[in-house]
Amino acid sequence: RPDDQVILKADGFPTYHLAVVVDDHEMGITHMVRGEEWISSTPKQILLYRWLGLPEPVFAHMPLLRNPDKQRSKISKRKNPAARLTWFREQGYLPEALRNFLALVGYSMPDQREKFTFEEMIETFDWSRVSETGGVFDTDKLNWLNGEYIRGLAEDDLAERIRAYLTREGVLPVEPSEEHLARLAAATPLVQTRMQTLAESVGMLSFLFVPGDELEMTEDGLKSLNADAPRVIEAAVTALDAVPEWSSSAIEAALRTAIVEGLEIKPRFAFGPLRVAVTGRRVSPPLFESMEILGREESLARVRALASRLS
Repeated sequence: RPDDQVILKADGFPTYHLAVVVDDHEMGITHMVRGEEWISSTPKQILLYRWLGLPEPVFAHMPLLRNPDKQRSKISKRKNPAARLTWFREQGYLPEALRNFLALVGYSMPDQREKFTFEEMIETFDWSRVSETGGVFDTDKLNWLNGEYIRGLAEDDLAERIRAYLTREGVLPVEPSEEHLARLAAATPLVQTRMQTLAESVGMLSFLFVPGDELEMTEDGLKSLNADAPRVIEAAVTALDAVPEWSSSAIEAALRTAIVEGLEIKPRFAFGPLRVAVTGRRVSPPLFESMEILGREESLARVRALASRLS
């Protein structure tokens, strides 16, 4: 039976059990769904509902989420950053993907599919499908699922979400210019299939929103510049100067002729130095499309800047 419990202090202030029962009743709570660590509190609270003559809610206790370690340890609210809701926004997760993931770690759909909306879960919900052992909070699975949601967004919707994220990170101003917005709209389809979280947009797209003389080259990018880099960049400047129409197809054709054919460098190695010059990174969105978005003047200025640096 429940042990003796203080429910009202000498000063008339209620303790937790009395306060939560009265508060939930006043809010009209009919179903109490909570973690399994609250099971021991349930008999005490049921007695309080009965003694006070209040209708009892339905109680359900859910298994706890676990860390993906060998011990399947309980997630710590103090040590695990994922216990803080704002952490997910900071990491670039979509709300609908997070809801789907949290449902997935404790529940299974009748058809076993892993991607489903909250509304679809409500339509098919059955308590018998709730996990009895508790799910593992696997961020790799969350990343995969978030990437699926990103790929399913309309381009304009994704562009707006990227804009909001880049603004919070200080990459874009609160009121971006028309040029910034146009570049973002053009670049969004280039990265949509390459992103798992919005946080990745910082590394992928920041080069579009800084002046060329403020472009920072990553250590990884600089290390990738091999002995061929100076002559590749020199040939690229000459070829790009002569491109009649600044389009990705024309840029690619000119550079392939000048570098792949002219210098006899294999395609997989031919454009690395240019990528570093234009984006500052060894890995980036598609190079020729990125140069088209940046424009002739800005792209050439960046390539010339690296040429000067290498010489």
